Amino acid sequence: MFVFWVGGRTSLVFRLSGSPLTPYSSLHAERSLGGVIDPLGLRFSVPQLFDVKRTVVKLFMGDRSRGVIDNYLLISDNDLEPPFAAIVITELPEQMQNREQVFNAANILQSQLGGSVGITPSLKTISGPFGEAREMIVNNRVGTHCFPTSDFQLLPSDNDYSTIGLSRFVLFRGYLIEFSLVAVIPQGMQSDEAANFAGKAMDNLWASIASLD
Repeated sequence: MFVFWVGGRTSLVFRLSGSPLTPYSSLHAERSLGGVIDPLGLRFSVPQLFDVKRTVVKLFMGDRSRGVIDNYLLISDNDLEPPFAAIVITELPEQMQNREQVFNAANILQSQLGGSVGITPSLKTISGPFGEAREMIVNNRVGTHCFPTSDFQLLPSDNDYSTIGLSRFVLFRGYLIEFSLVAVIPQGMQSDEAANFAGKAMDNLWASIASLD
């Protein structure tokens, strides 16, 4: 089951199976559901992440709190729970369209967010469906209601389970798109297997965005 909630910039049109969603509305739909985010020229398909029976997708469009225009797709399994996955589509200024410039800015920002817990994350160069990308792994990261653009939060040291926070950054159609998720690692899973487990979920997440062209 999927619940969509659309809020923020009132010019947003999010089409689902040919029907428009107005701001602050929601619906229940089948697993194959997707939509078109008209202002951004992008298509979104709801990904299957982990063994989740109910997926809630919330959209917050046109947020300017960081000094740029951010558009959020937040994925959780409960209306009131923090997201365990998110896609942040940032509308970049015209003077900031160079790939290296954009990735350097992303690296600086992630270092600032990690500083609250004494982490200086490293962004590794990878390739994928959007071409060259950057990947960041943060062990024991947890989701918050402001995930993933707020200061990092980690599990308590005495916690009885572990997580992997995985983020990928791409430059696509003039947008910086951040795909982030938190994977709860099954008990007894070794580190290499855990990284592969999180990576497969991330592959599903970043396959959920495509161009309308």
